Amino acid sequence: MKYNENGAVLNGAKGYIKDLFMFEGCYPYQFTTPRHEVLGSRESAWLGVYLTMLGRYDLTGRDVVKMLNYVCVNRDFSTLKIGSSRHALTCDEKGRMTGSGVITRLGEDHFQTYCMYSLIGFAMSGQWDVKIERVDEFFFQVDGPKSLQILEKAFNCDLHDLKFARNKKITVNGCELLVHRLGMSGALAYEMHGAPEYADMIYELLLKAGEEFDLRRQGTRQYPAYNHTPGGYPNFIIHFINPPADIPGVEAPPTRLSGSCSDNAENYYCDPYVVGWGNLVNFDHEFIGKEALLKIATEDKKTIVTLVWNLDDVGAVYGAQIANPELAIPEGIHEYSEFQPECTRAHADKVLADGKQIGMTSGRVIDYYTNTFISLGFIDKEYAVEGKNLEVLWGMPGTAQMKIRATVAQFPYYNGEFRNETFDVEKIPCQKF
Repeated sequence: MKYNENGAVLNGAKGYIKDLFMFEGCYPYQFTTPRHEVLGSRESAWLGVYLTMLGRYDLTGRDVVKMLNYVCVNRDFSTLKIGSSRHALTCDEKGRMTGSGVITRLGEDHFQTYCMYSLIGFAMSGQWDVKIERVDEFFFQVDGPKSLQILEKAFNCDLHDLKFARNKKITVNGCELLVHRLGMSGALAYEMHGAPEYADMIYELLLKAGEEFDLRRQGTRQYPAYNHTPGGYPNFIIHFINPPADIPGVEAPPTRLSGSCSDNAENYYCDPYVVGWGNLVNFDHEFIGKEALLKIATEDKKTIVTLVWNLDDVGAVYGAQIANPELAIPEGIHEYSEFQPECTRAHADKVLADGKQIGMTSGRVIDYYTNTFISLGFIDKEYAVEGKNLEVLWGMPGTAQMKIRATVAQFPYYNGEFRNETFDVEKIPCQKF
């Protein structure tokens, strides 16, 4: 392999990427350093490889729209244009989110989804004329200001027409590639989906095209650990957990809770409004959780913010954990940037104002772009004022706990020029093909 001056691998080994689909989770944890890899999304671009254990699912059948409308809180799926995507949410009867993810319409009665596993049980229940099929694919992401230039050079085609959250199919050396303008760092980014047998070819094209743009390979550690919080994209597992749902044929796995919130599992559940997704809820039809969400919408008590933690207090907690190991049970603050090794653990801490709990916070991480230590806070609206001083309670109940000063900051934390939802790609010159 060849390496650049930062130690990043410039080219891949033949057959390596494709083999990952036989052995889940084998992609490198890290290539250089978290700072170097993560800052690609702000300075150049990074390339990530994501392997979902459950894969992508295709939903087909004459009742597929009917099922989606009943299970999801979103507006009528019959209005979703072919080739378009929607951020979909499912809730339980109490209005608590049980699933969220992307649903793309590929045909009149043909939809695909990934990370939307709450749909699986409903599709298999027999209540609707719906067929669900698992589809193996590779899933790459190029994220950062140079991402469009890298993709257009690699694939020798113009992608300037892709708006945020839109997708289109292109053909690259025989590979039918679905390119989707989406990412989780907040910056301009694109996803690529295709058949596993073409994974190596597409991967190597991206690496070669990215050499002149300082494309950085991102290990599996960095994507979940560093991107969602500054990007402003709450994520189940990282920021909240889904309550056990009464989904036909699905038994929820046990969840191990950590953090000062762990005295009550209710602290970890969120409704669409508290995470800033209330605009996705449409009450024009019947769906699971509608009655509860109507009430929540009128109360609308909590909202989402970014919290910037006081670095002196963070250092004091770290020092105390060295001197008093019991503070590090089950995990220490120095593990802030580690993605949980298993998907059955969730960490959340109480947010306090004058000693009173006003919400919770989760997804703590270093933001290398601003050299701050941040998390997402889900707090009472009256305290959601930029510059407001609050406290985070660190430590498991029953152990020595410490208070960390935190200041309310803007949400999303990254809102720079290349913010994906608003950036005008026409500012980037179109390459010659």
